[in-house]
Amino acid sequence: MQTYIIKSFKEITSRLLFTKDDRSGNYLNGVISKSLMDFMCDGAFEINSILRTSDQQLFTIGERLIFESTTEGNIINKIKITKGEVILHLNPLIGNSNHPSIILNNARKYIEPVAVVEETKTKRKYTKKADKFNELEKTIISQFPRLIRLENLLKTKASNLGLQGFLIKFFKEWNNDKRTIFKDDSTQQTPVGRRRSLGDVYMICKYYFPEVTLKEVIQQLYVELPQIITRGYRSCKCGQIHKRVWYYQDGGENAYNNSSDQDEYSNTREWYLNNLS
Repeated sequence: MQTYIIKSFKEITSRLLFTKDDRSGNYLNGVISKSLMDFMCDGAFEINSILRTSDQQLFTIGERLIFESTTEGNIINKIKITKGEVILHLNPLIGNSNHPSIILNNARKYIEPVAVVEETKTKRKYTKKADKFNELEKTIISQFPRLIRLENLLKTKASNLGLQGFLIKFFKEWNNDKRTIFKDDSTQQTPVGRRRSLGDVYMICKYYFPEVTLKEVIQQLYVELPQIITRGYRSCKCGQIHKRVWYYQDGGENAYNNSSDQDEYSNTREWYLNNLS
């Protein structure tokens, strides 16, 4: 039995991501399709993520692993297969030029602490400032007449994480591995690996957390997640779809680009932050 499945490859220069399609077995980026052997013989690509089949854990470049007694230098730098053994190479420890490594079977993920928020069953109360989000929430819902969800992700698995835990998992893993589909007929709404707008993020959260408000999602996107995800959490104004989008970039610095630009709802970052307080 194979102990691993390569889930994605990334072009080293352009960072173009090809993700495994479980139905065809090929790796896709939009309409471009490649077979496994296309990557095996092309030094321009590297393994970006690999699935350990024994427990279905996915390991991706840029993720942190538990390594000995230190929390430094334990970011996955490269994924190599040597004599049939998957080796996860890590960033060098501080003051040490050597790259430590861990066999896939022995790898353990570092779990970032997630704040637990107790939910009450009392009726939600909106302040005057929150009413502005309430109106925007109605606008977004009207733009999505069909419910959307992630492919092959049950509500129970997602809801057990809580909203913040779900969003961390969504940006760091699921958005790159699972298509977004329409609930009614399972057709594709968005392919894997795309940057996501406020409307997309809110409506996906709305499927898994029916009682969630737009204000709660905005609080996570603008305030909480940049503090919890310390590297790779990014946002920018997309020049193609003219929307503000959020995404996770392996190993990159956190960034909020085009901060003074208005988003697709004619609001700035400052507007959102002011109305959260």
